[in-house]
Order: sequence, then structure tokens, then C-alpha cells
Amino acid sequence: MRIAYTCQDISVHGGLERIIADKASAMAARGHDVCLIVNCPPGSTCAYALHPRVGVFDISLPGPHGLLSTLRFKWRQNMRILKALHRFRPDITVAVPTWLTLGMFMAPGRLVLESHDYRPLTFVSEKSSRYKRFKAAVAERLASAVVTLTLEDKALWPAAGRVELIPNFSNISHPAQSTGRREGDAVAMVRLAPQKQIDLLIDAWSEVIRRHPHATLDIYGDGPQREWLQRRIEALALDGCVRLRGCTSDATAEYASHGFLVLSSMHEGFGLVLIEAMACGCPCVAVDCPAGPREIIDHGRDGLLVPYRGLTREQQMRNLADAICRMLNNPERTAEMGRRARTSVARFDKDAIMSRWEKLFKDLCRK
Repeated sequence: MRIAYTCQDISVHGGLERIIADKASAMAARGHDVCLIVNCPPGSTCAYALHPRVGVFDISLPGPHGLLSTLRFKWRQNMRILKALHRFRPDITVAVPTWLTLGMFMAPGRLVLESHDYRPLTFVSEKSSRYKRFKAAVAERLASAVVTLTLEDKALWPAAGRVELIPNFSNISHPAQSTGRREGDAVAMVRLAPQKQIDLLIDAWSEVIRRHPHATLDIYGDGPQREWLQRRIEALALDGCVRLRGCTSDATAEYASHGFLVLSSMHEGFGLVLIEAMACGCPCVAVDCPAGPREIIDHGRDGLLVPYRGLTREQQMRNLADAICRMLNNPERTAEMGRRARTSVARFDKDAIMSRWEKLFKDLCRK
């Protein structure tokens, strides 16, 4: 098969960009002809390694400034995407709601729409959100299939002719069980952006440290809120125990060396970081936000889900602090959760997940 994946900017370090690169590479490794259509800033490079057989069509258009420039940009973008698609002649084109263009709607072969987020919140903080929701609704009807990552999101695409549930997989190298794990240390792997609510986690840590003075939190990642979050840490006198570490090139080592991971997002499409950490024997404390954690974590067995929906921020913060302290109070129980986590995430095995994608694509091509 000939498969085209689309991703607006593959030079960005993010979960969406990483899983698209991983899926494209996995399909190429299975012998399919694969291309990746992107629009990276001029001079940038792909943030993630790609299989040598993945062709990259980078339309390389600089962002617009002003109304007239935007209209010109949209026209040129559509024409370049359409040209790339007609040159490649895919049997399947995979698009995401956050980057839908007229050129994708006119692609040869079958269109598959892959939802990477919780639909009601996908465009909640973006400009032109109404227009973007309209494009997603059009794609929902035109696509040969809509694929979601969770059952919760699957129910939110009623107009689609076919909706499939295929979760993400982890491409991380799973280490042997760590013997150097620091049980009193927590880790967060996250983009420092409003959706991830790192401020909620920092506020919760001010309560955690009152009960466990030696507990530490390492936050790996970068983003637009970094300076603001650092000021918040200093204002709460937490700079000795909460550390912004920046990006890491070895997430596996951090998962394997920390006692547990914390996820405090207001919403997730899936929560790829959860299965990565769990595969390394690092149990997770995650707020029960829509729409991934509750479908990954078995509460009390391989991690903890924190009551979150419909509560005030103060209640959310207290609940998160209590769950973290529960992990710290009983290191043996936390370690046992980690051992169970390594087993429970086997259902997200890469080969099994990609076989489901391959089966779907072959089925669509036969119709």
C-alpha cells in the first residue's frame, strides 16, 4: 500500500508529532510505501528519527502576517499539499483534525481521520476555533474511517460512516527492572503549556512537601510557560524540591530512576507518557481528566486516578496532593504497582497496534 501521513510541523517535540513519526516508520518497516507531508519552519529538521523508506514532502511555507498574507498562504499551502498528494498517489491519506486542508479532502484514495485529542476540547483555546470545528465536521463525513484513541472519544463522532478505536503504542526501549529507583522522587514529562496544568501540580507539591519534606519533583520538558512556572516555584519556596529540568534525550532513564510519574493535564487525547512510564516499571498518578488516563490506569492496582471532573481547582489540588502522598507513604505498595504496570501495558504492544492499523487500511482499500 501507499500511505501518506500529514503533520503540520514535525520539527516540534510533542506527543502528536512523535507518534505520527513512529507510525509512519512502522508502516515503512512493514514494506509499505510511506510519505510524510509537513510544513516545517524553513531551515528546521524533523524532531524524531524516521525510517529510511519514509519520504518527506516539506512544503516549507513561512507563517502568514495579516489577512491578505493569510489568504495567500492558505492558497499556496493547499496547492502544494495537493501537488504532493497527486505526485505520491496514496491509497490511504491519514489526516488529523488540527491540520485539515482542502488539499487533503481532495486526496486520491481513502481519507482516514485520526483524532488525537478529546473532541470537545480540541480547539478550545485556538483562534478560529469555530472554523476549525467546521472543517473537522466536514472531514468526519467525508472520511472513509475515523480512528480514535479512546472509547470516550469514539462516542463523539456520530456522523462518521465508520469509527474505529486504535490506541497509541510506545516506541520507547523498555529497560530491565531498575534497582536504582529513588522512591521519594516523582517525575513529570510534559510540555510546559496551559493544557498540562503544571501550576496545579506545583501548588499540590506545596502541600506534599509539608507532609514529606524530602520529596522531590523533576519536571522534564519545555514550553511557553517555563519562566512563569519558575517564578511560581520560587514564590512558593519550592526551588529546592521542584526542578524544571528542560528536555531530556533519555526519558527511559528518568522513568526507571524515579518512584512514580505525575500527570496533571486538564485534558489528554490519550496520555502516551503514561504507557511509556508504566512500561519502565514507573507507576503513575494521573488526574482523571478526559479522555485517556482512566482507560490506561487500573486505579489502585498499577497506578492512581485522582478525582478531578466537576470539582473546584482547590479540590483538584488537594486530591492530587493526597494521591501523591499515598504513593510516598507506602514505597513497597508503590513498587508493586510499578511491577504490575509493566505487565498491564503489554496490551499497547507496538506490533499488535500496527497490525490493527494495517488491517484497517487493507479493508478500506478493498472497498
